[in-house]
Amino acid sequence: MLNLLNRYLELSKREKILMVITICVLLPMLLYRLIIVTIQDYQEDLSKHNTKLEQNIKSVNLLGQELRYYERLSQRKVQSLSKRMNHILNRTKLKIKSRISVGDRPRTGQKLVLTLTDLNLNELVNLIYRIEHSSPVILIDSFDLSPTYKSDKLFKINMSLSSE
Repeated sequence: MLNLLNRYLELSKREKILMVITICVLLPMLLYRLIIVTIQDYQEDLSKHNTKLEQNIKSVNLLGQELRYYERLSQRKVQSLSKRMNHILNRTKLKIKSRISVGDRPRTGQKLVLTLTDLNLNELVNLIYRIEHSSPVILIDSFDLSPTYKSDKLFKINMSLSSE
């Protein structure tokens, strides 16, 4: 350190002035580059990170809304097939002749077995028409028709129904 001071004292006046001017110009530039630019780069990185986090939060919120929508939709579906069949049976006045048993629910929808006793052909046609034209669609997976022992005009029916 003393060596640098001795050398500085040995310089001419003109060299000293140039040295001071150079230090006065280069020191702020060096400080600007080392401190200010580094802080600005850090702030830019933080703002990019913040925008990325905000986008992630928005996407999580949208996914949450979509999840709630599908949960509500699936809850409606769980009850809807048996309720819709009860409604159809009430409209056709076949509720007292029917028995509904809920089967295993596949992943995509619902399944139930409908058993009807002492049904005539007009009631059967009316029931099948209402099932086929219901909205949302009810599918008849299997249909078993057998005559009853009481009369040749009365039938016992087992239907396997499903809905998506």
